[in-house]
Amino acid sequence: MDCLNRREKYRDMDAEVIHHLQAFGSCAPFEKEYIRKDGSRIPVMLGCAMPSPEAGEGVAFMLDIRDRRQAEMTQKILAEAGSILVSSLDYRTTLNSIAQLLVPTLADLCFFDLILSDGSMQRVAPYHSDQEKAEWFTQIQEFAPIPNDARHPVNQVLQSRKGQIDAIDAAWIRAIAQTPKHQHMIELCCLTTLITVPLIARNRTLGALTLALTYDSHRTYTEKDLAIAEQLATRVSLALDNSRLYQQAQEANRIKDEFLAVLSHELRSP
Repeated sequence: MDCLNRREKYRDMDAEVIHHLQAFGSCAPFEKEYIRKDGSRIPVMLGCAMPSPEAGEGVAFMLDIRDRRQAEMTQKILAEAGSILVSSLDYRTTLNSIAQLLVPTLADLCFFDLILSDGSMQRVAPYHSDQEKAEWFTQIQEFAPIPNDARHPVNQVLQSRKGQIDAIDAAWIRAIAQTPKHQHMIELCCLTTLITVPLIARNRTLGALTLALTYDSHRTYTEKDLAIAEQLATRVSLALDNSRLYQQAQEANRIKDEFLAVLSHELRSP
């Protein structure tokens, strides 16, 4: 439906440009998207002029502006992420807001895997662009990565401390599935490509961020997308580490206050 609406919008825009050309002989540069049969979109800038409208002749130009759009999206995401990351010291609130920023702009679904003090993994802030699929997407979160499972992309990036892109196929799904139910849930996601980047702050590995695209978006990830995810991960990691340090300080103050209260009571009532 979205593609149909866009095509209708662009047909109206083309008709307006043609009318302007016929009336004035030129038009100001404008932006639109060409939508391929597979649903993917190519943003372009167009401009045209007709020095001799009566002859039906003119000149036109077309510029591919995908790089410019990518740069604009990157700056917007990083700027909005910066505002989110300083708005709360509660890491769950922060990560939920970041997930909603990234979906559907940079991903169709995403989630965080955090390393707990005992070495286990905790899945946090799962978010899917299609709310109708939210129920089963929530169910898949029980399958957090098993530590030391070298096949899982999260464990791979935690080991290498480098981000990676994975192309998803049946063999990949079978390799990381923990149970038949887990495999079925992954298949329901209809993934095309996956980005996984580590969360590292002050040389401490805190976890990983996973972003995924599905067949519905008609996109696949590139190295440019990976670079954006890595920049974002750096900022998220520092905010996450600050949140943990704050919580540790709060816990230390609570323990100190309890100790002083007990000591005061003992001194008054030996």
